[in-house]
Amino acid sequence: MWEKAPKRFTDKKGSAMVLVVVTIVIISTLGLAILSLSVTNLKVSLVDKKATLSFYMAESGLEQAYEIILNDVKTAVIKANKVVNDRIKDFIAAERDLMLTNSSYKSAYIIGEDPNGPIDVDKLKEKLQTPTDSEYQTWLLQFQNKYKDVLIDSLVRDLNNPDNYEVIDSNVSTEKPFIKVESPPNPLFSGNNCTLTLSSLFDKEEYLQGKTVSQKVEMKFNIKVPSALSNTINVSTETETIDDNPIFNYAFITPESNMIFEGSDNGIHTNVKIKGNCYAYGAMGSATNLDGYGGFTVHKLNNDVSVTGDIAVYNVVQHKGKSGVESKNANLTVTGNIYARHVLINKNAENDTITVNGDVYTAEDLIMYGNDSHLTINGDWYATTADRKTDTSLSPNHPNSNLLVINGDKYIENVSLSIKNLTEMRRKQFANLTNYLDLSKYATEILEESPGEIFYISSTNSNKQVYLLGSNTTQKAPTKDIGLNVSGPTKGIIITKKDVRIYGKIDFSGLIISRTGCIHFNDTNVKEFKADRSYLLKKAYELKQAGKNPFKYTRPTGDDLPWPAEKQITITRATDVGVGDSVRVDPYKNLISVSDWRKL
Repeated sequence: MWEKAPKRFTDKKGSAMVLVVVTIVIISTLGLAILSLSVTNLKVSLVDKKATLSFYMAESGLEQAYEIILNDVKTAVIKANKVVNDRIKDFIAAERDLMLTNSSYKSAYIIGEDPNGPIDVDKLKEKLQTPTDSEYQTWLLQFQNKYKDVLIDSLVRDLNNPDNYEVIDSNVSTEKPFIKVESPPNPLFSGNNCTLTLSSLFDKEEYLQGKTVSQKVEMKFNIKVPSALSNTINVSTETETIDDNPIFNYAFITPESNMIFEGSDNGIHTNVKIKGNCYAYGAMGSATNLDGYGGFTVHKLNNDVSVTGDIAVYNVVQHKGKSGVESKNANLTVTGNIYARHVLINKNAENDTITVNGDVYTAEDLIMYGNDSHLTINGDWYATTADRKTDTSLSPNHPNSNLLVINGDKYIENVSLSIKNLTEMRRKQFANLTNYLDLSKYATEILEESPGEIFYISSTNSNKQVYLLGSNTTQKAPTKDIGLNVSGPTKGIIITKKDVRIYGKIDFSGLIISRTGCIHFNDTNVKEFKADRSYLLKKAYELKQAGKNPFKYTRPTGDDLPWPAEKQITITRATDVGVGDSVRVDPYKNLISVSDWRKL
């Protein structure tokens, strides 16, 4: 019996099965553990991905909020600018009213003396860019108050309104982030700053099967009030066309007579300065006595005359002296061209000069009689071939006369026909004023005087002379004549039939025409005259609006001078000026800053 027992214990059948079962159990346990860990990791990864998407969705909500703030700020600036522009209009209207009710008031913001004239844009721009200006300070305060009122009314409401936000990505979610202004301050602005704390919450994602991964972010937005008015200036204009006219380039016109510089008998030199063109047809004389001819006439003693522009005459330039009266110590300087029949210093002249800083065109002669006198042409002398000469044969008693100095060519060959035609046209260009003036709108005469401006037109055959009286003179106009006082810088238009006599210290810009008489320059006071094309164009425009424009231009038959043929000039005038709104967003972005971003 004992011999069989050991055999039973040493039998190994079935042990492999146990080992297999144990191994399977261990492997299964490990597999389940690994599978469980993988599922957990997958779930965590999905949750993290959804959380990240939610975070970006929430942040995108704040980006939309920034755009809402930017749009509200832009709207506030536009509405505040409108308040400023209304105040500017009120200011200009008040300036016009002052000019209407107070004849001595001249507004710095209105061009010219007409209360309804155009706005001086440059002057108003200067005011709108000068923070120390009193009106600027008032307008800026009104701008800032309106800006704040607009934002107080709309900003928090617009930021809290869910309808102002959009779905960010419909492939991710059809829901919007939830934006809220956290505890908005009251009042909204502290001084000129407003700080709002905005939160953005995103916690709805259908693809999580009802589960949510909430994300919330928060940021502070600071909105500033502009500290200055806009530097964008808008100008509204209106345009009108008027006829151009060669007359607009002239300071003086005497279409039938002379310009006469009377000189001084007391040893003090006169001082007449003209900036602009001059035309004087010249009184007719005899061919054998040049003293009888007229034109641009400087005679008597101690004249100093300068012309910056062209001189055109039918007869003679620098007709110095007259019968029985010597011309001494007289000077004429022309910075421009001369167009004339003759240019001369005559036999009743001594120690006189003519200096031409330009060219000289003569239909006939340069004549030099004066004793110890000089005629200098710093340019070219153009004359017809037959008459090109300097005539001293009539002056045998003046052997000391100084003849010509011509720094350019004395003449140019083979141009006699063109020179003669040019000279003829130049000397006749205003002989018929009806080509350039239309006085039918004025029954008799009209005189309008205001500080700094004179407008006088006589359309009749009246024998009244016009006395233009500046400061520093005791001269009075005779009762039967017209006296015009110009005590300071003055713009104006004077068109009369008879003589114009000028006394005193004068500073005049515009146009003076004597239709049949002479223009006389008297006494030793400084006289300055300027052709003012821009003023004449402006005045012609204003008079056209009233149906009283005295200027027209009908090109004379055969006139081929290089002037515009019935050319239309477009006049542009400012009717409204105001601060502007930028179409770009950059100026408005500068008013918004962000800070203190955090994830909650």
